[in-house]
Amino acid sequence: MQKVKTEHRHLKSDSMGALTVGLLAIFLGTWLRFHRIEVQSLWYDEGNTARMTLRGPWDIVRAASSDIHPPGYYMAVTGWSKLTGRSEFSLRALSAFSGIALLGFLYRLGRGVWGVTGGGMAAFLGAAHPALVYYSQEARMYMLGTMLGAVLVFLGRSLFNRMDVLRDRKLCYAYILVAAAGLYTHYMFVFVLIAINLAALWRYLSAKTANYATLKFRWFCLQLGALILYVPWLPTAFRHLTTWPAERTQDAWIYAGVEMWHWLALGPTIEVGEALPGATAIAVLVVLGAVAERGGTMRLWLLVPVVLILSAGLFSEAFAKFLLFGVPAVSLLASGGAANLMRSERVTVRILAFITFTLAIWFAGKSLMNLYTKPEYFRDDYRGIANQLDNARLQNHAILLNAPNQIEVFSYYYQDLADVFPVARERPGDAGTQRSELADIAAEYEQVTVLYWGEEQADPGSVVERWLNQNTHKLSSEWYGQIRVARYSVAESLVAPFENVGALFGKRIELRGYRLGRVAYNPGDVVQVALSWVPLEKIDTDYTVFVHLYSRFEEPPVAQHDGKPNGGSAPTGEWRVGAEVFDRHGVELPKDITSGEYTLAVGMYATEDGDRLGVTAEGAQDDRLILRVISVHN
Repeated sequence: MQKVKTEHRHLKSDSMGALTVGLLAIFLGTWLRFHRIEVQSLWYDEGNTARMTLRGPWDIVRAASSDIHPPGYYMAVTGWSKLTGRSEFSLRALSAFSGIALLGFLYRLGRGVWGVTGGGMAAFLGAAHPALVYYSQEARMYMLGTMLGAVLVFLGRSLFNRMDVLRDRKLCYAYILVAAAGLYTHYMFVFVLIAINLAALWRYLSAKTANYATLKFRWFCLQLGALILYVPWLPTAFRHLTTWPAERTQDAWIYAGVEMWHWLALGPTIEVGEALPGATAIAVLVVLGAVAERGGTMRLWLLVPVVLILSAGLFSEAFAKFLLFGVPAVSLLASGGAANLMRSERVTVRILAFITFTLAIWFAGKSLMNLYTKPEYFRDDYRGIANQLDNARLQNHAILLNAPNQIEVFSYYYQDLADVFPVARERPGDAGTQRSELADIAAEYEQVTVLYWGEEQADPGSVVERWLNQNTHKLSSEWYGQIRVARYSVAESLVAPFENVGALFGKRIELRGYRLGRVAYNPGDVVQVALSWVPLEKIDTDYTVFVHLYSRFEEPPVAQHDGKPNGGSAPTGEWRVGAEVFDRHGVELPKDITSGEYTLAVGMYATEDGDRLGVTAEGAQDDRLILRVISVHN
């Protein structure tokens, strides 16, 4: 009796300890998911979410039918926004709470497979996993789908761990509803369904039971029930998955596997080289958990997304987030490996388990610090772009958005859309119609700013950029995350003829002539320079052209434009010997420039190391060619 009481106290103590660890993990996960959640701008896809919340249910269904995502998440976030508002914080909070709920199911799953220690560790690893935190701070469907995947695994294990429980109607109905909800949330939810069904098949085949046929039929009815609920969307899903353009990758499986594991272990906010020790530590724990007798479902939960994504050639930066559906299995298997090591009677093994677990958490922390503090991992900064454009408010200035639906995120931050023009709206677009539209815009405005995003899909022929490079003068180009913001000065209608030069640059390239729009300017004007280059031999080096304006030649320029020829669309490595290359540059004068005369000069330097080409011509000075003197008047 005393032994039974002692064991009972130990079990109660273990349960309280596991519950404490689980609660601490949820507190940690909550803080990590809400920490700086509203600091970064909404990016392109999140803008689509924000716009969806303004639509009614049937409008959402119609919009989703032409999108690549089903309507389930959009319905949920729209209902959520009715209660909480449409701020960045509110829109992302649904994902954050989904991520927190996921931790509870990780705890229950880990405890059911690995015991109380495993449950606490699974929740803790899930709380700190950078990928789970990252997508808990994004107003998209990935975290809701991942959480529903964990719920389905929990329900599935409850159903086929005890065969007779298939008689429990409430549990069966819950499984059907969650499976259908997951499919309506994201198409890749099918990864979880496949994993669960493979695990069930293995369990039933290996089970020694006389009513195998009955159990198999009941399990089939569960899957059929979910499919029946999904039938209304099934034709649309089939059309999306078979016709939507997706860039395939052909990387070797070994290379792609390393990249995949780095993402699965430590998320998208740490480089492979930096992540290697932590990813290796997590791999050791996962392997130890995977070889355990009770880790079958977890193994399949992890392997199915990896194998299917690799087989389809979909592992790329754009589609890596599909791996998120398998990330909970990483936390569970790693916690199982750590728990098994910590149960060892050998002190050295337990110390090794502690070191490996600590190493995994340390590198997860490094990845999280990158997420919170390093701009190179931040989302596209539409907020910053809109604020900058709103503060500038240039006259006769058009803003072009070159990706379909980019207006949705831009309009979230930039309210006055009178001079905003979506271009490259269709995939594929009609080049002739697009050029005509650009010509109409250029005829009405003096300056154009373009937000380039996802050009490979939005404008694969670069119709928009090529037309602008050929018909306007590029002023600047800056990156805001993955958005490239380029400014152009529309070519003035009255221009002088080309003036002959005949200057040799490095004795390899001839500057045959140049042209200026005018020679008298006001502060804030743009000096429009057109250059005519002719390569005398094959050019293997990538050169940048600079056009500088000097008040004194021995001092730094007061204004300049450095850029690859023709806005970057005619790099020197692609020049054909003897073929003339026209190159336009815009030099924007500062608004506080003083009146006087200024010298305009041009030169070339190697893009890689900055070495300038020598100039042979009258008017050459210090590897620059003086074009002419212009005047500025206030």
